[in-house]
Amino acid sequence: MKTSSLAAMPLFSDSTLDTIAKVAGAVTAVTAAGVGFAKWIAPWAAQRLMVQDVHKGIRLLNTLHETMESAIDAGAAHRIIIFSAHNCGGIPKPGAPFYASAIHWAIDRQWARNAGFADEKLSDYHHLELDHSYVSMLAGMLASGEYRYTTEKEATSLLRSIYVSTGVSDSLLVYLGVHNNRMIYASFARYGGELGEADLTVIRLKAGLLRGCLREANG
Repeated sequence: MKTSSLAAMPLFSDSTLDTIAKVAGAVTAVTAAGVGFAKWIAPWAAQRLMVQDVHKGIRLLNTLHETMESAIDAGAAHRIIIFSAHNCGGIPKPGAPFYASAIHWAIDRQWARNAGFADEKLSDYHHLELDHSYVSMLAGMLASGEYRYTTEKEATSLLRSIYVSTGVSDSLLVYLGVHNNRMIYASFARYGGELGEADLTVIRLKAGLLRGCLREANG
């Protein structure tokens, strides 16, 4: 049988094979250099992003506190506390403890002093184990976005006892969102008298700003 001359011909010439080998070597070198560069720059990039996140977090914290202070300056509330309702990191559910902890606040110290509660501290409201009345209030807040709590109109409960002991006569509690398995809400409270319609309007506007601030921080 006669052998075809085409079968004996090489697919590439020697010069072409040399070129392919050089390109492959160059690609390998570039790839190795790229891997080396990535290993070198990764820690720097991570550090840079961390610094940016810290700066952003501090700016948002400042915005959050300025928003609360502006509501107090407007006379809409005398004390504002942002709370976290939580199960110590887990999903709230039956069979597990459920708490509320204060995480941010602003207070009109002059009003507090006049009402006789100048010694009130944020740490007073840490890890409060919630009763049925409080959980019911949170459920109502979830349903409508807010809950009006006028102390003298409420039955005996954990929240009422806290309000009586701290001189709070009226408040609007506003839902701010869920972040990291925690329900975040704010209490806008007055010492003496009731919240008027103008106060409620200011509170709702400020709550919207707080909600946006928390969303940006946890988005």
